[in-house]
Amino acid sequence: MTLRKQLAYKLVDWVGADRLQLIQVGSGWPSHFKCQTETGSVILSAHLGNIGLSKRKRDAYERRFQNPGQGCPVLAEKDEFPILLGFAEVAKKRVLVGMDGIKRLNRATRQSLFMPVNLLTDGIAKGWAEHESTVKERIVAFLPPLLPFFVEVYREGHTVSTKEVRAALKDAGVKPLPPDA
Repeated sequence: MTLRKQLAYKLVDWVGADRLQLIQVGSGWPSHFKCQTETGSVILSAHLGNIGLSKRKRDAYERRFQNPGQGCPVLAEKDEFPILLGFAEVAKKRVLVGMDGIKRLNRATRQSLFMPVNLLTDGIAKGWAEHESTVKERIVAFLPPLLPFFVEVYREGHTVSTKEVRAALKDAGVKPLPPDA
C-alpha cells in the first residue's frame, strides 16, 4: 500500500471513527470520506500528503506538502467538498494543515503547498492557527479532532476566534488548553 493510501487510514485514526468514515481509499489524492459535522454529514474529497522540508533553502522556517506530481489534479465529484490536508508530527504531537481544494480543482500541474513552521507549532499549542500565504491563501493548522469544525468553517468561508476554537475543542472532547497557550 502506498504512503498516501496509508494516510487515509491515519486520518480516521487521528480524527476518530465517530466523526470520520472512510468511504473509498482511492489513491490518497484523493481519498473519500464522510465527515460528521455539527450541521450534518459532508462527503469529502480529501487530498492527502505528509508535510516535509520545503527543499528551497528555507527549511529552518518553512515546510510543504505536494500533490503526487504533474498530471495529478485536485478532483471532486458533484456532491463532494474538496480539501487538501497535510499531516505532521512535532515533538510527538499531531497536527493537520488544511487548505482550499476548490481553487485547485482540475489543475494538473505540480503543486507545492508551503507553510511556515510556526503555523504547525501554533496549531499544536493553540488547537487552531491560521496563516495567509503570499498569494492570499488561507492555510489552517489544527488538532485532528477539529477536522469536522475545519470543514464547516471552510465551507462557509469564515474566520474563527480563539473563543470559538476553545468551544470546538471542548465539543470535540479535547482537554482544554491553559489560558496562556
